[in-house]
Amino acid sequence: MGRVSILREGLERAAWLSVYGSGEQQRLAAEFVEYILRRAEKAGKEVYEKATRIVDEGKARGSLTLKGFEKEVEVDGRRHKVKVIDGSAEFDKSQSGKKLLRLRITAEVDRVRLEYTITYSRYGADNVAKGSATARADAPGAERRMQRGSQR
Repeated sequence: MGRVSILREGLERAAWLSVYGSGEQQRLAAEFVEYILRRAEKAGKEVYEKATRIVDEGKARGSLTLKGFEKEVEVDGRRHKVKVIDGSAEFDKSQSGKKLLRLRITAEVDRVRLEYTITYSRYGADNVAKGSATARADAPGAERRMQRGSQR
């Protein structure tokens, strides 16, 4: 018999899928998590407690939906209406091989459609997570409105 190693992130993801997955995916993830917990229990109290904590953390992560989110916000004394059209998250790799998390959000701000990309990575000896953001406006006249709004 061989061994299989499961990273913490993998067990968290399986636990998340056991709650937020759909259909067959959810059922299989739940069976897998239960199997891992049974094996952990046989391995001893400390192993079981650690596995249970990881599973609980994975299940506790919410499934957030930004699509359809609307809110009025105030910036520099001016009110703006924000409506999220769509969003996604994906992992990527930088040219140097670092893991990146990219969040892409399409939103309307005062009826001007904007596409935002927020990229996170870890840097330095202390492995600090840092992010950068870019925005692109595709609506006719959006650039003019954005410039006018930023000058106020």
